[in-house]
Amino acid sequence: MKKINSFLLNDDVPYRERLFVLVSVYALATIMIGTVVAAAAGLAGTAVLVFSFGLAYLCLLIFSIQFGRFEFASISFCYLLNFLMLPIMYMFSGGIKGGMEYFFIPGLIETFILLEGAIKVISLIFFSCWYIFIICLEVSGLNLVRNIPEGTEFIISNAIAVFCSVALNLFIVRYQGILLKRQNIKVGEAMDSCRESARTKSRFLANMSHELRTPMNAIIGMAKLMEKVDEGNEVSDELNVIKDTAETLLKLINDILMYSKLESGKAETVNEQFYFDKLINSIILEAQDAAFENGTELEVELSPDMPFIYYGDEIKISRILTTLLMGAVENTENGRVIMALGAERTRDGSKARITGRITDTGEGLSKEDLENIYNGFESYDSKKDSRIKILGLELTVCRGLLEMMNGELHYDSIKDVGSSVTFSFDCFVADQDSLLDTTGRESSRVLAAGYSEWEVRVWCRRLNEFKTVADHALTEEEFASQIKKSDYSHIFIDAAMYDSVKKYLDETTEKEKTYIVGDITHRFGDFRKCRLVRRPLTLINLSDIFCDRWNEKEYENAEDVGNFVCRDTLVVVVDDNRVNLKVAQNLLESYRIRVIPADSGFVAIGILRNVKPDIIFMDQVMPGIGGVETMQEIKYDKRNADIPVICLTADLDDDIKENLIENGFDDYLPKPIRDKQVEKILLDYLPSTKIVYKGMGKTGRLRDEA
Repeated sequence: MKKINSFLLNDDVPYRERLFVLVSVYALATIMIGTVVAAAAGLAGTAVLVFSFGLAYLCLLIFSIQFGRFEFASISFCYLLNFLMLPIMYMFSGGIKGGMEYFFIPGLIETFILLEGAIKVISLIFFSCWYIFIICLEVSGLNLVRNIPEGTEFIISNAIAVFCSVALNLFIVRYQGILLKRQNIKVGEAMDSCRESARTKSRFLANMSHELRTPMNAIIGMAKLMEKVDEGNEVSDELNVIKDTAETLLKLINDILMYSKLESGKAETVNEQFYFDKLINSIILEAQDAAFENGTELEVELSPDMPFIYYGDEIKISRILTTLLMGAVENTENGRVIMALGAERTRDGSKARITGRITDTGEGLSKEDLENIYNGFESYDSKKDSRIKILGLELTVCRGLLEMMNGELHYDSIKDVGSSVTFSFDCFVADQDSLLDTTGRESSRVLAAGYSEWEVRVWCRRLNEFKTVADHALTEEEFASQIKKSDYSHIFIDAAMYDSVKKYLDETTEKEKTYIVGDITHRFGDFRKCRLVRRPLTLINLSDIFCDRWNEKEYENAEDVGNFVCRDTLVVVVDDNRVNLKVAQNLLESYRIRVIPADSGFVAIGILRNVKPDIIFMDQVMPGIGGVETMQEIKYDKRNADIPVICLTADLDDDIKENLIENGFDDYLPKPIRDKQVEKILLDYLPSTKIVYKGMGKTGRLRDEA
């Protein structure tokens, strides 16, 4: 019994095998009792029959245990029991009056427990019909039943039948309850282990975020510094390879970390008010640079009635749109990428369902790769295209972020034709104003000129939304003819056509009238008496032109943000990593800033006792004394309370900015630090008297107008 009990509670043995042995033990015990009872009652034939069945079943049990054929043994047992043994016992033990019909129920229960799948359903139906047929034979009066009990025998026989049937059911239920309780305990222990494992992995990845991004900051930073001193362009190609590879690796690291956060449920939304035009503009400018390098045409379609100001998680929305658009652009060479965005407001106007579609004419995926796009990155296969694995990871991360905002994502692709990704998500509306407002605008006439018929027609579609009549010119001759015929309120010229048609522009033409549509290779100084607007033309930059917001946006000065130096500026940089310290120091010194480096918090505290810098850049994670403690110690001295302290962090938590500011930092820079981010910090926190623009007579202009 001890061995049997140990076997029945052994969780390493499959559940149905244990049930089979349990039922077998009960069946053999019942058969032994039945044999003894039948012999004592003088029913020698019945006793021999029952004993024969018991012997056959014992052989079946030994065979199944010896050879592990439990499935075959279970089926054999059920048919032996229900088709032969119980019906024969029914006929030879008094039938209904002997209470033998009570044994039919345990027979069906054992079939239900031991068998599974289609064979279980078929067997239950067959046995039920067979039992009904047996009972009908008895009722029909064919005198097939033997040994019908009378008087006291009738009561005893029925009592035994009821007891044995109920005992079997209770025995099985009790055993299943024990197994279920043991299973719940093990599941609970497994869940606790999984939670602890998830917490450990989360802590590990949080720490690795800093450890991975810190050297990436050094690699990217040093590559940029080498690029600046590479005047002979002898190693520029090699530097570009290093820089591009490092950027790709950094992006992959960020995706892996975000995937882990989504998987562990650590990702959270952080809602704040943001302007849609600023968000989209920054994404489009970055994508256009990549599109230019790939020779790809980029078109952006924005619904005019989209809300202007939203309340939502700007960082996650920006990450989703940037990932999807940049993915399409980077995978499309000499092709075309179209991004269309729209919004459907709720009836009360408090929320909007933002929808988007990005299509490209890139390489596309085969049907097999498309079916496995979401799980291809989860298993290693050296034969698989790494591009597909990375795409699968990016789409999975984007889909997870969208689902946090009640959104969804669908990706379709056709080999050698292109790909399309559609997405949607909910966002709160902070202001009912729409992206495009043409109220009060009178109809005007504009001219769009360029060599690309497709691009010029796209411009015309955008321009028509501003109550304009848009003419187009695809050649120098057409441009000359159109200029002579009509007086245009605005003229848009492709930068590639400008040199050919500038002789037709009237010398008295106002600068606000003519706009050159250029790319990253063009600067404002390249065009005489014209303004430069970056392609692609969208509702955003056209709204700034037609709605008199051009100066507010600082389009012209934006090109010169990096074209300034700092006068009499002292900055302290604190970082325990020697390479990162050198990168930050060299970057700041390129703005003629005097930099005092500190390789620990203790050194920084000592420096601040003797000098008062304009800005402090402080690494967040350092040995000995961390960035938060160092910053708080420095600001504890009232002489340093007004010094801006900017945190340098590799942390990717959603609420990192709020946490750092709550701890006392004035702002933060994510690692690896970028030129434009550093420039923004300098412009935001240095006095205007310390900003000196180089050339074009724009000294102090940005700061004075801000």
